[in-house]
This record gives sequence, C-alpha cells and structure tokens, in this order.
Amino acid sequence: MTDLEQIKNSLDFCNKLAVQEQENYKDLFLFINKFKEVYDKEIQKLPYHINLIDELHANENAHSRILEKLLKQKTHNGKFEILESFVSYLREKGGNHFSKIQIKNPEITQEIERIDLWIRDNKSYAIIIENKVHYASDQEKQIERYINKTISYDFSEKNIFVLYLPPTYEKEPEKQSWGDYYDSDIRKERYLKLSFNNDILFWLKEYVLPNVRIKDTYLRSAIEQYIDHLEGIFSLRTINNDMNMELQKLIETELKLSEKEPEQAINIITEKVEGLNNAITQLQLVREKYCYSCLVEWENRLKQDFPELSNEIYSNINKDYPKLGVKLEYKGIKFSVLIEFSIHYKNGLTPYYGIGHHFGASEQKEEIIIEFLKPYFSDKFSDNSEWWYFWTDTSYKNGYDRLKSLIIEMINILKNKMKSIT
Repeated sequence: MTDLEQIKNSLDFCNKLAVQEQENYKDLFLFINKFKEVYDKEIQKLPYHINLIDELHANENAHSRILEKLLKQKTHNGKFEILESFVSYLREKGGNHFSKIQIKNPEITQEIERIDLWIRDNKSYAIIIENKVHYASDQEKQIERYINKTISYDFSEKNIFVLYLPPTYEKEPEKQSWGDYYDSDIRKERYLKLSFNNDILFWLKEYVLPNVRIKDTYLRSAIEQYIDHLEGIFSLRTINNDMNMELQKLIETELKLSEKEPEQAINIITEKVEGLNNAITQLQLVREKYCYSCLVEWENRLKQDFPELSNEIYSNINKDYPKLGVKLEYKGIKFSVLIEFSIHYKNGLTPYYGIGHHFGASEQKEEIIIEFLKPYFSDKFSDNSEWWYFWTDTSYKNGYDRLKSLIIEMINILKNKMKSIT
C-alpha cells in the first residue's frame, strides 16, 4: 500500500468516525427530548412546594455566600460551632494531614481574589475551597493561581489545604488546573474532594442541623431551606419519588436494559452518561460563543444610545470575565457602570451588572466614590467587594436594558451633583 493510499484510508476512517459521532449526538438529543417530555409531564403532578432559594435561582456564587454565612456563625462565647463541625468532618474524611487545622481566629471570605471560599487563620493554615456545585468548568491553572495567591499572603505551602466541591464524585479537577502543583504535597496530602450530594448535604443533615439551638430560629430555617434546596437539585425530595420512578422507567425502556445482562446494562448506562457529559461540554462551548456575540451586540447598542460617551465605552470580551461598560468619573476619579459574566459558571453564565472599580484607584479615592454612591445604591446592591462597589445579578433577556437604565440614572446623578456643587 502506498503512502497516498494510507493517507486516503486514514481520512476515510476519520470521516466515518465523524459521521458516527454526529449520529450519536442525534440519538442522544432525541433521547433527551423524550426524557424532557416525561419530565415536564411528571413535574406538573408534584404537590405544592416552595423554597426561596429555588425561586432565586441560586448560582455558584449564591451557594458560596450561603456556606460563608454558615461557617461564620459565632456563639456569644466566641465559638465558631459550624466551622468546628466542618473541620471535624474534614478530619474524618481527610485523615491525619487535616488534624493540624486548629480554629483560633479564622477569617472567612467569599470571592476575594476570585477564590470562592477562603478560610485563613493567623498564618497557621489556609483552606482554599473551589465550589463546582453547578458543574462549572475549571479555569486555566485555576487551583495553581489560588495557591500562589495564598502564598503571596505569607502562608507557607505546607499549611495550605485545597477543597474541591463538585456536585457528585465523578467530577475531578483537571490536571491543568493544578499547574505546577499537580505533583505537590498539597495535592497528595492536603487536597480533599467533597461532593455536595454525598458530603455537604450529609454534613448539614447529620452534623449541623441536629445541633442548632431551638431558639436560633433563623439559623435553623436557613439550614432547612438550604438542605431542601440541595435535595431538590439531586432529586432527593420525597415528593419526587413517583416522578423519579417514571423517569427511571423511561430510561430502562429506551435503553432496553431489561433485555440485557447487568454487566451489559452498566456499560450501556456508562456510555450514555459519557455521551451526555460530552454533549454538555459542547453545549457550554456553543453557549459561550453566543454570550460573546451578545456583548458585541450590546456594545453596538451602547454606541447608538450614548453617542456622547463613545470615547468612554469599553469592552473586554476575550477574557475569563468578559465585560462591557462605560467609564464615568466623579471629582476626577474614574469608575465604571458595566455588565460582566464569568464563562466558567454553569448557571447560564449569569450576567451581573453594577458599578465597578476596575481602574486601580487608591484606597482613599475609592472611599470618596463609596461615600458618593452609597446614598443612592446601598439599598439596591450588595456590599462593595474587591472589584465592585455595588452589583447584582441580571439576565441576558433584561441585561442590556438594566445596564442602560443604570447608566442613565448615573449620568443624571452626576449632573445633579455638579449643579448642587456650583
């Protein structure tokens, strides 16, 4: 066989594989459509149920905020009871290496230095917690960057712990996320994977809730709501039992599992799970593409709606945190009204908008802007953070209109402020 014939045969084989892959995806999406039909039908039969966290459509950030609030719980005598419980659970799961974590004066933060949850205690230890409850993909060298950032805060590498919180045990951190620390003692000895389904939910139900005091009604209510929300995510609510049975029956029928030996059935299900995971990855990539397109479209609309600000409109579309906004200033200090999303969050890449301080102003100048903004926005937006003075979630459906309204409102506030000064 000539080299040319070998190349031709290889190309033919690759084409056949590509065609087969396309057919597999078609079959997969047909199966998903049937599943969705039964799911929609069954969910209408469910009895009335309300959960405030469900209704607020909590994304990864919301889960991190809830965990942060719980871990910060402090009794009148200064004990961090829930954090103590959490660390006790880590010791049980992680072994001797986690026994060195002793709670003295912990600082617990959320989204500082882009780290989902960060527990630091007098330079004696630091726990990096990466929340993947909604299957967020790993950013480039994400864990490596967080470890380096922790070291820059004067923590010794031997005192750094990493917790990875996927929804189920199947998801592992990608090798590239560890970067230079893949072969380190941190990964080998001080890394622990806890799933929300198997660990966080169990810890809350068995360790935390039974020990909440009866008089702590708000704390108990919050934990019960969060437990119920997690059970809803993983279809563990008792009211879902009949629906789950119908959905499982559909899967067994469509995959003809009753005709197979158990070993064959497991292989078929495993292949289907792998196919679904691959499809999800491709859908996420396509979604990212359209999110970028959305920002490009919004940038064009900003230029049309605010021609007087054409030189102050800026966008950054090729980064992990694409953003679009306008630069404004007060007393010569620049700030921005912008919209942004993270390409790594699964929940529809939920956009968020508000007023940001992305220009590296000094702490003194930032205090001036905070003092200026708070009378107008403190009741609307969350507390100022590392990158934002004030921000809130929005949606792609309403994102541009809300951004436009906020820009108009901010321009009017600045005009009125200047009039009052003069």
